[in-house]
Amino acid sequence: MQKRVIGAFLAAILLAVPACGGSSGGADSASSSTGKSYSEFHDSYKPHNRRPAPDAMPVKLMDAMPSEKNAGVMEVWLKKPSEKNIKAWGIAITSLPREKAGEIMDNMDPSLVAEGLNYLVDEMALDLLYYVSESTYEKVAGNLKAMK
Repeated sequence: MQKRVIGAFLAAILLAVPACGGSSGGADSASSSTGKSYSEFHDSYKPHNRRPAPDAMPVKLMDAMPSEKNAGVMEVWLKKPSEKNIKAWGIAITSLPREKAGEIMDNMDPSLVAEGLNYLVDEMALDLLYYVSESTYEKVAGNLKAMK
């Protein structure tokens, strides 16, 4: 039963997980233009804030940890993009309270944030992008498939 529920979560939040790792769209050091400024994005997008597994114990533990420490864990998962790590990233980042997820991504390497968000379905990627800082948005948004 639990595997079926987790499988449904994954299907709802992740695109196909690459067999050999690496997404097709990471961030360069200089972000390309999205056509929407941070304020335009905030004015036009209304987040749904759905979280697939907010009551999962690992999510609760991550929510209690400092964002800087969580960022380190998330970066390790994305630097070694195995199927297991991508699934862990997807469930964790989409299940945390959005403000916490935004803080974590603000503390991560922007190229890894873009890579991680590109593993997610557009709806989830945009929802999370809504909660990052303006600085992170400017570095990441132009490299997201969801913004194209």
